[in-house]
Amino acid sequence: LEDWQVRYLVLWIVGTVWITELVVAFGQYALSHAVVIYKLDKDKTWRCLPLTQGYLNGLLFHLGTLAYGSFIVGVLKILTSFCSIVGKQLKNPDGQPNRVAQVACCCVVCCLKCLTDLAEMTNGMVYCDVAIRGVGYTKAVQNVVTMVVKHADRFAMIYGMTKAVRVVGILVIGGCGTMLAHWLLTSAWLQDEAETVLSGSASLLYTSSVMGTTIAAGIICFGVATAFMMVFNQVADTLAYCMLWQAECGVLEDGGGVAWKDVNVDFYQGLDD
Repeated sequence: LEDWQVRYLVLWIVGTVWITELVVAFGQYALSHAVVIYKLDKDKTWRCLPLTQGYLNGLLFHLGTLAYGSFIVGVLKILTSFCSIVGKQLKNPDGQPNRVAQVACCCVVCCLKCLTDLAEMTNGMVYCDVAIRGVGYTKAVQNVVTMVVKHADRFAMIYGMTKAVRVVGILVIGGCGTMLAHWLLTSAWLQDEAETVLSGSASLLYTSSVMGTTIAAGIICFGVATAFMMVFNQVADTLAYCMLWQAECGVLEDGGGVAWKDVNVDFYQGLDD
């Protein structure tokens, strides 16, 4: 490849990963915005099409913030993949793998992977803070770090519980869906029942490869389960952050304490405009 081709290839990779992470960030912000509005603002007019309002709010008011956060995560993922590939290609002059260099690259990959996980976890709460306060990315990161340091035990418990529920949910939903697909394809009782209802309907369940169809169904089921549990994880983290923010600012659900609009005057002025 020529130099200009390499530059364009790198630009294409970075742009693709950045856009992908930006789409993910929009989804996270829309969910966080919907939860924040439901939890902190009891004005029922806000509850019409909450996700649509979240996407529009992110696009009109916080596109730079979402692009900033997604760029950081995207760059970390690219660097992690690059170091992993380089580590596998390093060899001695005699053609044997260079173990020292591979160990060094492995350490770098582990550090980058840790930073990536930390950035992804932080971004979920950052978008919640942005939805609450209407601030930029760096200020939201500062607010999140301050909140996490002050309530480290609660955040650790919430993060551990949501992660455990997410893993269990993915395994249960994906596993049950895969088992159901296999049972539908192999059950003689089901085929007999189908024949009694409609002659020839059992042939609709015929497949030349039960294992291949089951694997395909498993991929679909685990994909759907992963997406569903990621939504659950974002909603749970946002709800927990809102509750801690309420305790910090004195915003109460029963109408007492400080009103959310009074705490976030600048944010509401931006919405009214």
